[in-house]
Amino acid sequence: MAIRDIGGLFDQLENLQEEEVWSTLQEVLRLENAQGRAVCTCDRCMVDMLAFSLNHVPPRYVADRYNKFPMGDATQVQDQKLIVEVLRSALARIGQRPHHP
Repeated sequence: MAIRDIGGLFDQLENLQEEEVWSTLQEVLRLENAQGRAVCTCDRCMVDMLAFSLNHVPPRYVADRYNKFPMGDATQVQDQKLIVEVLRSALARIGQRPHHP
């Protein structure tokens, strides 16, 4: 059973890194394609890149998705650098060994 299946307040539990990694992945892919480096963006590769990246960045859980408190600027910049680094590693790794036919 997934935590969100319990219902109630458990529905509010959210990892803020999911949204940040997703939006940064889209930007990194846009930059890679603009530089002529084709990266597969099929659903399977996208999910693999997201899973790899989320497993390599520290989670940022909140217990109430409607009352999120912003991180400090220094933490946000440090996290963003780490996310970009991890995403580039994910692109290289998934690109070398994609799980799609």
